[in-house]
Amino acid sequence: MGEISKHDCDELELKGEIRQDSTERGGRERGLELYEIYLGFKKEELEGKDVLDLGSGETEKFERELKEAGVSANVIPLNPDYSAGSFKNKLETTPGWQGKTVAASAQEMPFKEESFDRIFALYSVTVFSHPFLHPEEAKKWMSEIARVLKPGGEARLAPAAEGPENTLEVWRGEFGDLLLDLEKQGLKCKVELVKNKEIGLTGPSAVSGKEMGENNLCARIIIEKPK
Repeated sequence: MGEISKHDCDELELKGEIRQDSTERGGRERGLELYEIYLGFKKEELEGKDVLDLGSGETEKFERELKEAGVSANVIPLNPDYSAGSFKNKLETTPGWQGKTVAASAQEMPFKEESFDRIFALYSVTVFSHPFLHPEEAKKWMSEIARVLKPGGEARLAPAAEGPENTLEVWRGEFGDLLLDLEKQGLKCKVELVKNKEIGLTGPSAVSGKEMGENNLCARIIIEKPK
């Protein structure tokens, strides 16, 4: 089964990988390298770009490491958890915090139309508001991504599905209708598989315990808005 099931989400939650009521991960954040691998881009491409990071995490590791790498980009982290006092205090005491965090949800972004060159979502909306579990919420955040993306801009989201055999599983699954709606609006959508061998993962899955094939891990969605 290509799409994330309710059972899969429950398993991840029990293992402490995700919580359905929060994006907090107890310090297990994904940095620049994993953004590049999972979402399929090079950091140099972001030079001078306006970048929206959906579900930016407890300490905004991606933004901080991008800055440390010498890439000058205007990164706007969006995180609904920032409205919580304890979460806000943690972030504000993080060394190098840029102070641009927006406390809002991806379903209702407080940005003008066509604001961003790049939009990234890694283990955020596609997990916490997956269309299998939250179909109406997924429609909202997908629509918002299309709205705030600049002409010529690109959004990259992952994982769209874990363990897919091919990209058609994503198109035929819960994401299919959302992507077709975007294409009707003139946007271009494609799905790419993220292979284990690209990330250096071998051995059994941390979730299922089953051996992972080198060509099988998850899929990413790429959305392009024509100029």
